[in-house]
Amino acid sequence: MTASVTVLDAFDTFRTAVEGRRQEDRGTISMRLLREALLDIARLRGMPVELLRRNGVSLADLADDDGRISVEQYAAIWLATAEETGDEFFCMNPRPMRAGSFAFVSRAALNCQTLREAVHLALNFFSLMLDGMNGRLIEEDGVAYLTLSKSSVSQRPFSYFAYWLIIHGLMCFLVRQRIPVLAIDVVPAAPDFCADYRVLFSDEIRFSQAENRLIVASHALDRPVRATKADRDAFLQRAPANILVKYRNDAGTVAKVKYLLRSLNPDDWPDFDEVARRFELSASTLRRRIEAEGQSFQEIKDIVRKEIAVHLLRTTNLSLTAVAESAGFSEASSFFRAFRKWTGVNPGAYRCQIK
Repeated sequence: MTASVTVLDAFDTFRTAVEGRRQEDRGTISMRLLREALLDIARLRGMPVELLRRNGVSLADLADDDGRISVEQYAAIWLATAEETGDEFFCMNPRPMRAGSFAFVSRAALNCQTLREAVHLALNFFSLMLDGMNGRLIEEDGVAYLTLSKSSVSQRPFSYFAYWLIIHGLMCFLVRQRIPVLAIDVVPAAPDFCADYRVLFSDEIRFSQAENRLIVASHALDRPVRATKADRDAFLQRAPANILVKYRNDAGTVAKVKYLLRSLNPDDWPDFDEVARRFELSASTLRRRIEAEGQSFQEIKDIVRKEIAVHLLRTTNLSLTAVAESAGFSEASSFFRAFRKWTGVNPGAYRCQIK
C-alpha cells in the first residue's frame, strides 16, 4: 500500500468517525458522565434514588455503561440536585456553590461591554465562590488561556469540566454565538471515559498536564456583549440544558459548510464563491450568515483541518509530512505553525502525549 493511498484511507476513516459521532451523541449524555456528576452527592448524602426515578432513571439504567440519557434529563437532574442540596456544583467543592449563583453572575455580566471584561468578572466571581478554583485570564500571541491555579483541594477531571461547562456556556450566551474551544488541559490523569467531554468541548483535550486551562482565540474576547435582559430571562429558564449544547447548531450554515468540507479531500475544497454557488446563495449572503454564527470561512477551514490532523495523529502512524498533506497544507512548516497555534504544542509533541 502506497503512502498516498494510506493518507486517503485515513481521511475516509476520519470522515466516517466524525459524522458517526455527530449522529450517535447528538443531544445525549452518557450514564458514565451522570455517575461522575453524582459521585460526591452519593458519598455525602447517599444516592438520590427517588430524584433519579422522578427523572426517568433507575439504578439499573445508571449502572449501564452503554446507556445514555437526553440532555434535558441530565439538566433536570442537575437542577433537582441543586435544589435538594443547595449546591449548583454537585457537592464537589468544600464550599457549596449556592443556588442562584449562576443566575447572579449571568445578570452581572450583562453590564460588561466586551466578552473579555465578562470573562474576568466570571472568573473572579467563581474564585470567590469555590475553594481552590481560582481563575485568571492570560493572553499570549493571539491565544487566550482561561487558567485555574493549582491548589491543595483535590479535584476530579469531572470537576474541571463542569467548571468549564459553566464558564463556556456563559460566554456563548453573552455574545449569542458559539465560541470555538481550541483545547482544554487538565492536571488529573485521564478517566476511563472521555468521549462526552470531547463532544461537549473539543477533540483537543489533554490530561496529566501542568495546568488546568481552557483555550480560545483572543479575538473571540473582543466581541461585544450582545445579550439583553430578555435574553437573560429566556436563557436562565432553559439552563442548564442550553449550556450543555452551547449554541451548537447542527442545522446552521456553519455546520453545513463543515459538512461539505468534511466530505471532500482538502485538495478539492472549493473557494468561497463556489461554496456560495453550491448553496444557491450570493457570496455576501453566505458571508453574512457565517458571520452571524460567529465565524469566518477561514476559521471553518481551520477547524476542519485541525479535526483531520488530530484524528490522524491519534489513530495512524503516518509521518508528520503526510498528516500535513492530508490536512491540506502544502508545506510542513505551515502545518507546524498552525498546529501549535491550535493546540499550544507541535504535532510531534502532541502525538507523544497521546500515545
